[in-house]
Amino acid sequence: MKGSLSMTSAYLKLPKKLVKSELDTRKWKVDFDIAPYGPSRTMANEIFANGSISRANTSNTHVLVLGLGGGLLSGYLHQNFPQMKITAVDISPTVVSMAKKWFSLEPDERYQVVVEDGVQYLRRSVQQGLRFDAIVLDACFMESELDLTCPAKVFLSDEPIENMATLLGQRGVLTVNFLYRSKIAKDKALEKFHKFFKYDKEVDLRPFRNYVHTFTQFEAPRSREDKTMERSFA
Repeated sequence: MKGSLSMTSAYLKLPKKLVKSELDTRKWKVDFDIAPYGPSRTMANEIFANGSISRANTSNTHVLVLGLGGGLLSGYLHQNFPQMKITAVDISPTVVSMAKKWFSLEPDERYQVVVEDGVQYLRRSVQQGLRFDAIVLDACFMESELDLTCPAKVFLSDEPIENMATLLGQRGVLTVNFLYRSKIAKDKALEKFHKFFKYDKEVDLRPFRNYVHTFTQFEAPRSREDKTMERSFA
C-alpha cells in the first residue's frame, strides 16, 4: 500500500482446522520455525557465519539482543537453538507488552527479557564481569528527519561500543543493523566501531535500505561465493 510502513512482520502458524472459530488471525501464534524476514534473518545468520559459534552445539552460547522489537529474531533463535541462552534488552515496557500480546513472546529460564536502557545494561554487565558470545544491535530511533535511524544514536559513543567489545572478548561477534539516509552519517558511525573492532564485514540487503555490519577481533573465513565486503582495521 502506498505510503505504508511495516516495522515488524511475522509468519503465522495456521490453525489445524480452518473453521469459523479459528479465523481470527489475532489469535494465531507466530511461527518461529521460519527465519524472520529482512535484516533480522541476516543478523541471525551472521551470528554463526564466521565459525566462532557452532549451529550444532549452542549449549554454552549466550547471545545478547539490544532492541527487542517484536521479538522475532530472539524468538527464532530460542525456537531453533533451545540450548542457547538469550538475553533481550529493550528500554520500552510498551514494546515488551506488545511483543507478548501480538508476537508470541514467551520468556523462560533460557530466554530472558530485560526492560532497561541498553547503554546502562552494557555498563552494568561490564561491571559484573559478564561475557557474551554474540551481541545483536537492532535498536533504532524512528524519526524521519534523522540521517541515521539504526543503530540509535545513544549506542554510537565510545563507551557503549567499547563495552560491547569488552563483553565479547577476542572471539565474540557483534552484528549491527544500519539504516541511514546519509552515507556520511553512516561512515561516521562506522568509524566509531572501527576504533574498538579489527574487522568489519558488510552485507548489502538491497532491495531493503538496510546494511548489516558484523564486527569481530578476528578475520572470518570466507567462501569463494561470499560477495560481502570485509575490511581490516587492525
